[in-house]
Amino acid sequence: QDYWSAPIGDDPKVELGGFKRGMVSYAGYGQNSRSTQLFIAYADSHSLGTQPWETPIGRVTSGMDVVDRFYSGYGDVAPFNQRGADQQRIQQAGGAEYLRDNFPEMDYIKQCRVVWSGELKDEV
Repeated sequence: QDYWSAPIGDDPKVELGGFKRGMVSYAGYGQNSRSTQLFIAYADSHSLGTQPWETPIGRVTSGMDVVDRFYSGYGDVAPFNQRGADQQRIQQAGGAEYLRDNFPEMDYIKQCRVVWSGELKDEV
């Protein structure tokens, strides 16, 4: 396995009582299954954050108005949505082309910046 396809181990569990709007987490499907795919919680969710692989790694501190404008017409990924992107296809060689060809309206994050917790006014 190369660097980009190797699974990322779970972080220590943090009891949060669910995700808050703007929390950022790796996507995963089971123990030690996380990949380089990230998601942003669009709303508070009591169901997210209950599994070991659902540990937030950050949060959007400004710009949620931009996140709210991301294209959402494709909905959730398969199997939760039959029209959604297939996670297996994304992980295979040619995954970027699969997304560009089949989901032309999808938005991409081209740049982000890490802000260390000491720089934030409000903690998670």
